[in-house]
Amino acid sequence: MRLVAVDPGKNGAAIAGNTDTKKAKIHRLKYDKNNDLNVRSFVNFICEARPELILLETPVISAKDALWSKSGIYAFGDLVGQIKVAIKMADRPTRYIKPTQWQKTMFEGIKTKLPPKEKALIAYSQFYPSSPLPMTKRQKSPHDGEVDALLILTDGVLKYGGGKLIQWEFEL
Repeated sequence: MRLVAVDPGKNGAAIAGNTDTKKAKIHRLKYDKNNDLNVRSFVNFICEARPELILLETPVISAKDALWSKSGIYAFGDLVGQIKVAIKMADRPTRYIKPTQWQKTMFEGIKTKLPPKEKALIAYSQFYPSSPLPMTKRQKSPHDGEVDALLILTDGVLKYGGGKLIQWEFEL
């Protein structure tokens, strides 16, 4: 099965994975100075991957959320909207995933009081001890958007793509 998992946001990323070949490819979401998504690049990535299903994380954020300002909520909603339009342009089936849905599976057994990004790094190291995400020499840890996208992809494979954990081989 071919899947694309998308972690939206300014630091977002998408990962396309093919469960038959065990090959995966990363696409960091690119924005210009006006926070406009490079739609052409993202649509091309999706079309090249030819996914049978796209898994898009769609956080539920309200104005009452203490971590976000109203302008932050608006800006994030704008980014997610641009991603949704790009996915529509690529004309691929999409499932919208709340963070709590994939985190329930991926964060099982991890201390609950930790921040989500720390839990994601712990889950990543548990599922992928050989650290398959490519990193530059200067990076101390993997790109957080890539980690979340990989965990969303892993959850998707477990739920919709055969149910077996895959050790991905990343194409550069």
